[in-house]
Amino acid sequence: MTPTAPVFEQIVGAFNARERAIRYKVRDLVHTVDVEKTLGTTYRRLSVETTLYEPSAARIRFSIWEDGSVWLAVEPSIKGKGWQLHHKIETSVEGVPPEEVIRRLERTVQICGQAGRGPDPRQALAALWSRES
Repeated sequence: MTPTAPVFEQIVGAFNARERAIRYKVRDLVHTVDVEKTLGTTYRRLSVETTLYEPSAARIRFSIWEDGSVWLAVEPSIKGKGWQLHHKIETSVEGVPPEEVIRRLERTVQICGQAGRGPDPRQALAALWSRES
């Protein structure tokens, strides 16, 4: 386990505490805690994948590792073409409180759910997940 493992556990706990509220806002939601082995080091990762209701019908894929690294992808469904990568963010939330990390995930769902009915969500997502947020 890495020194950040207790924080990772708190993030997983914060997600579990908010899962029902998030699930209520989306069409479907799947999450797992996976173990990855890379170059002799073991890392755990929380992965969340959700599909939003119409009209955006976007898929949001979110992963966070024990070291605070975050990968987020927003993929709208394009008729006849399937899921297309629209926006990807790679950042770190090291030092961000666990509840705030999950609040940002919930806000991502909200922003993407409004896609197509306002300004392009990419700028709002970049600001939300910036290290200065």
